[in-house]
Amino acid sequence: MNSSEAKKVILNTVIELISSKPLSKLTIREIASKSGMNVAAINYHFGSKEILLNETMKYYWSSLCRIYEKIMTEKNLSPQTIHAYCKEIMYFYYRSNGILRSEQSLFSEHGMDEDTKQRIELQFNAISHLILSIKPQTRKEDLVVKSVRFISTLAHPALFVELYDNIAPKGISMDEFLDHYINDAIENI
Repeated sequence: MNSSEAKKVILNTVIELISSKPLSKLTIREIASKSGMNVAAINYHFGSKEILLNETMKYYWSSLCRIYEKIMTEKNLSPQTIHAYCKEIMYFYYRSNGILRSEQSLFSEHGMDEDTKQRIELQFNAISHLILSIKPQTRKEDLVVKSVRFISTLAHPALFVELYDNIAPKGISMDEFLDHYINDAIENI
């Protein structure tokens, strides 16, 4: 395995682990054990736990940014395309709800860096683009509110994924639930 592949394995392992354990409680030994790497390899590639966690966030969010960049290149978004993008974004958030939780604590401890500000601006612009495709007459001041609400609408269910079995109607799969949820969100923009 080359250096780039090893780094990806380690980063994906961190993403997986923080879905079930708070970032602050995660250890390099756990990451090494789960990834099949040794502690020395992790230290070689990242230098410290803090750098590893920062790189994990960048790696994770860069994938989401590619989705938002695709949205921005679309000229005319059909309702089906909008639905597909929303579902892709929601599944992305489900991949690691731990990232969403961890990012909030990192913001409160360290503030927001320029990369994060740019990512949030891209998210906002892409969601605004989706909204304007559905409702082109949306006033600028309303667009801000609708965009913030829609970003929250797409991200929030990932935070209660653990509760799904207790709240979803019996016989409804997660995929069906998300389709209904997205349709409702789009209808109510």
